[in-house]
Amino acid sequence: MRNCKKNRQVLRRGGVATLAGIGLASVLACQTGADTPAGNTQPSASSSSSGSGGASAASVSASQTGAVQSVVASSAATGAGGGSGECSPAPTPGSFYALEDTRLSDVKPISMCKYTGQVLFVFNAAQLCGYTGQTTAIQALQVKYAAKGLTILGFYSDDFANQGGDPKACNAKFGVTFDTFELAPVKGANARPVFAWFGKKTSPGPEPTVEPQWNFSKYLVARDGTWAKHWSHPTVPDAKEVTDAIEAELAKK
Repeated sequence: MRNCKKNRQVLRRGGVATLAGIGLASVLACQTGADTPAGNTQPSASSSSSGSGGASAASVSASQTGAVQSVVASSAATGAGGGSGECSPAPTPGSFYALEDTRLSDVKPISMCKYTGQVLFVFNAAQLCGYTGQTTAIQALQVKYAAKGLTILGFYSDDFANQGGDPKACNAKFGVTFDTFELAPVKGANARPVFAWFGKKTSPGPEPTVEPQWNFSKYLVARDGTWAKHWSHPTVPDAKEVTDAIEAELAKK
C-alpha cells in the first residue's frame, strides 16, 4: 500500500515542519515517484544520523526543501476543491457536471462531476426563512435514500430578504450531513453556476419558472445530469409527489 496521499495531506497541514513526523525519504520518494511501502515511512534512528540517505529534518538541504515545497504546493492545488480536473473523463462542456461551486468546508470550488451517476436534490437554502424548517425533511431524505443513490446539495443565498444568515449555524441546528455551499446569488445576472444553468433550461415542472421565486425552491437532477423536476418553495420535501419522483429516478440505472 502506498503512502503519498497520506503524506501530502499531512504536509498540506503542516508544511516542511512535519518532515520529522513523516520521514524525509518517504516525502522525497513521493516527489520522484518511488514511493515507500506501508510501514517504512519513517527513517530509522541509525539512518537519520548517518550519511546514507538519512538526513534529518533539521539538516534538509536547499534542494530537498525545494522538492518538499513542491509536494506541498501540489497537494494544496489538488486538496480541498480542485475543479473539473478531479474527474476522468472530463465532463462535457455545458453539462451539469461541468459546473463548479465552493462548499462551506472548502477554499476552492469543486466540480459537480463529483456527483456523476447520483440522483441530485438541489435547493437554495437560507437560515432565517419561514421555510427553513424544511431542512429537517430534506435531511431525512438524505438519510432515507442516500444508500440508493440520492445526494442532497444545498446552496445558501441571501437573495430573498437577506435571509441566508449563518449557514454553518443552520447546518449545526438541523444536523445536516449533506453537502452545502457558501452564500452566493441564485438568480439574476450574477447567479451562481448551478442556478444559472437551470435558468437557461426549460422547466420540466410542475413549477413552471426556472429561477427560484423564494428560498427552498427544489430541483431534481437525474443520474444522467438532466433536469427532471422542479418544485416551488411551498412544496414540502417529503410530499408524495416529491418522494415518488425521487424513487422513480433512483430506479433508473
